[in-house]
Amino acid sequence: MTYFGAGLWHFAAAMAFSATLGLLAGGDVLFWLRRPEFLVPLVVASCALFFVPDRLAKKGLLKFLHYPLPDWDVLLLGPASHRHWLTHSPLLPLLAWWLGLRYPLLRHPDLPFDAVAVGLSVGVGSHLFWDCVGSRGHKIVFVPHWFALREAASRVYLLAGALAALGVAAYFCATLGTGLFNFGAANAAETPPRSRQPAARGKKRMILAMMGDVMLGRGVGEEIPHRKPESFWGDVLPLLRGADLTIANLECAVTTHPVPWTRSPKVFHFKAPPQATEVLRAARVRLVSLANNHTLDYEEQGLLDTLRHLDKAGIAHAGAGHNLAEARQPAIVSAGDLKIGLISFTDNEPGWLAGAERPGVNYIAIQPDEATLHLVEQGAARCREQGADLVILALHWGPNMRLRPPAHFKQFARAATERGVDIVFGHSAHIFQGVEIHRGKLILYDTGDFLDDYAVDPTLRNDQSLLFLVEVDETGVRALSLIPVRLTFAEVNRATGRDLEEICKRMSTLALEMGTQLERQDSTLRVKVKTGG
Repeated sequence: MTYFGAGLWHFAAAMAFSATLGLLAGGDVLFWLRRPEFLVPLVVASCALFFVPDRLAKKGLLKFLHYPLPDWDVLLLGPASHRHWLTHSPLLPLLAWWLGLRYPLLRHPDLPFDAVAVGLSVGVGSHLFWDCVGSRGHKIVFVPHWFALREAASRVYLLAGALAALGVAAYFCATLGTGLFNFGAANAAETPPRSRQPAARGKKRMILAMMGDVMLGRGVGEEIPHRKPESFWGDVLPLLRGADLTIANLECAVTTHPVPWTRSPKVFHFKAPPQATEVLRAARVRLVSLANNHTLDYEEQGLLDTLRHLDKAGIAHAGAGHNLAEARQPAIVSAGDLKIGLISFTDNEPGWLAGAERPGVNYIAIQPDEATLHLVEQGAARCREQGADLVILALHWGPNMRLRPPAHFKQFARAATERGVDIVFGHSAHIFQGVEIHRGKLILYDTGDFLDDYAVDPTLRNDQSLLFLVEVDETGVRALSLIPVRLTFAEVNRATGRDLEEICKRMSTLALEMGTQLERQDSTLRVKVKTGG
């Protein structure tokens, strides 16, 4: 029992220590614990990482790994007596998290550095447990001598280890259960507590709900068959359902096509099952932008499937199509008494540009030159010709994890609003950027993420975002309300507490840099775009 208690204690300590640090760093440990196709190979590899050096050390190789340590260090660095500290240290999972957070490449929110850390945690714990249970021929010192593993102290040690293990297990099970079943989320009221200002002089005022990247593939896609469609939207659902029109950037293919894109380098491929359209319909999403860097993740067939599933679900789309003419065609959707036109472009994946007879996206290089802006002007004109009262320009542009747009993006957006665009709807950075009002037109440089399974950057916090509620009438944009939200695994909810304060502070600062003064009203940020009328 002494060896078992020691093993249980150190296994629990390693897991709890690593998981706590990872959670504090913003990692989504639970996501990787729920994905065996990632976790199992990593656990096997990490166990091999610990066992192989141990066996080599026992054969007289790697002698430099044997490094005696004082007893007071063992809880962090592992047991000291004739064991090498490298293969026993819970600091290794911490190192994995640090590497994932330190280097720019690993800061991409899609990268699974959490899985590496979880794998290392299990590897450390497994090795320690094996040492304690299987190695009875030598004395192992885990704690200072005054708390050695003997007699009554061993029973206290065993009890502490068991309680720690049970506590960690209970925490993971409780959190996992909440994530799986979302108790109460699906029962959210459909009518939002918003009050529209009465339209003056008969003018028609409507609310557009605009959200950034919605990625329904990978881990989210695995959840879709097992959860109600409404549950993914948390307590934001009433706001989405209460808007006259809800718009999103759909950042995945909706397909069962098994072959990913391989004709050019690409790290991540996102596809959602056909039932994903029910998740969109649950939030009353009726319009999506498809010009982005994931629409063709599963080749042209994946794109064609996406178009077919969206059409079947009655969800309008712009920015991709069977050919270039279709990719450039605007989508026109009614919002109350108004008609809204959407044109969509991306500067990502130039190889995905649609051709005369080739499916693809509406690609442009973002430059504030006459030729490029003419394409935007043409798209806005097509919207007006088809009866649109307002024109939205969706732009999936720029690199990831940038707090501020570059100067030429600002020039481009402002020029677009001078050529028939009422709202610039930016996305791609995975984090929100500032908002600007230019000559009575609204520029949302980046609306951030909204629903996904991504790992979290602890500094830039791609799990903190906003829902953009835009009040419009036939004269244009009247006002903007920003609702802070917090993303968790496959779910979004309204932000509270520290998250709420951080989001409000960051957005207020970024907007002020662009000359936009936001007014805080409880948990909402507001700004008037046009006055009077």
